[in-house]
Amino acid sequence: MVRWRVAQEYGALFSNSALRQDACDVFVDWLSTRQFESEVVSALAVLFCCSKDDRPDYERIRDGIRRPSVLSELILSSLYGKRDTRDSWLSGHSGPAPSTYRAKEYFLKYKGAHVPPIIENNINRLESKTGFPFFRQWAFEWECLTETTNSPYSGSPYHFVKSPDSRSGVNGQFSQRQCDVYRSAYLRTFSFAADAWGLPSNVAGPWALESLPMNLGLANLTPVERPMSVAHLLGELNENLDEIEQCAREFVRQRFPGPTSQIVSAKVPVPRDIAEFGEISISAALVSADFTVDQSEHHSSSLIDRGSPWVLSDGLTFGGDMPSENLGENSTKGKSGVAAPVCLDYWPMPSGFWHSDYFQTGIALPASYAIKEPGVVNCYSDHIALESQSGAVAKWVVWHDQWTPLYPKDGRTRCGMMTCIDPNQIVVGDDSAEKMLGWFVNFRTWDRERDFDELELTAKSAFFFDEGASG
Repeated sequence: MVRWRVAQEYGALFSNSALRQDACDVFVDWLSTRQFESEVVSALAVLFCCSKDDRPDYERIRDGIRRPSVLSELILSSLYGKRDTRDSWLSGHSGPAPSTYRAKEYFLKYKGAHVPPIIENNINRLESKTGFPFFRQWAFEWECLTETTNSPYSGSPYHFVKSPDSRSGVNGQFSQRQCDVYRSAYLRTFSFAADAWGLPSNVAGPWALESLPMNLGLANLTPVERPMSVAHLLGELNENLDEIEQCAREFVRQRFPGPTSQIVSAKVPVPRDIAEFGEISISAALVSADFTVDQSEHHSSSLIDRGSPWVLSDGLTFGGDMPSENLGENSTKGKSGVAAPVCLDYWPMPSGFWHSDYFQTGIALPASYAIKEPGVVNCYSDHIALESQSGAVAKWVVWHDQWTPLYPKDGRTRCGMMTCIDPNQIVVGDDSAEKMLGWFVNFRTWDRERDFDELELTAKSAFFFDEGASG
């Protein structure tokens, strides 16, 4: 997340006529000295943060890259509409791994600590699909890069997490030097596969996108200040921890100016004076009139946190037509009746890992089955909007609430999010299913009695029908 904010600030220099030339000179000079393919890709993400007219010339950026990859080529092609016909990325590898080569113990032990599991999963899937030794080549590229760049064999950054927290499963969004080594080795494996095994670039590119740092569209999004309505909710919670349902009722009863006036989703970190880690999630749902809650432990959270993959049409941009969702597939049975969330947490594919905090918390947008008009997603500087031909359908905002990179087991970092909708767009009571609006509330805290104790999770949940629909 820190790298994203730096990219925004540097991108703004390209838009400053007085500083553009110097900013470009420094940028290209820095780009030309990168040791890792992943660093080049991260540098190119800076160009996401400025307008097309303010970007440096294509030829200057292309010629400044000393560590090209299929991903850097894909990004440049998308940004400039031009392709490097020299295919210089094909030579960006260390040659074939010897047939007797065996991965180092460190590589095997820490690969899951420095890059997400999907990187290894992709390698294994390609090996299974093609028969070529992708895993061996990835490990070999990693070893060659580690040695030539003298990268440290760093382990878990335990010194950033207190011992009791570590025992409790607290983790952090940390990025060490080995993250660049593993990701660059991944990209270099595709260079070798294309050069030696004939893997087409249009096949290698989509797999390489798993190392995309940031999605276009989200590049210039800026977190807002915590809304006053949320501050009021937290104040009420602080005084009435046993009255989460009443606090939630008052919260969703609010209306805001403009068409997107009704809250349908909120994920709010709780103040540290309530708990060291904690959050309250409030989610609107379409429920049948006979719906009653199943009291099983995970029922409320599974409904609130219903996610949906969103395959991006151009492979880079968070935006465009929303996918069509099926009501039945997203419905959950209660003790009686059924319920389906109004909003789904959309996870873009591919997803830029600089925004992983947001994706893990969940960018909640109304599902197609829950609204009357199909919508298009557009990203603005302070919010994400779902818009139809007749106007705004929904609005999503994010804020950082005393953010740190730490998060508890099965929890999230301190990013707050809220989604509001045009109430006239919600599909309730006008179809054969006679859906009504209901609310699920899930309150979780991780806390300890003494400083050296391990964290303990406490969870409360509630359900109630919308007052306008149930009266």
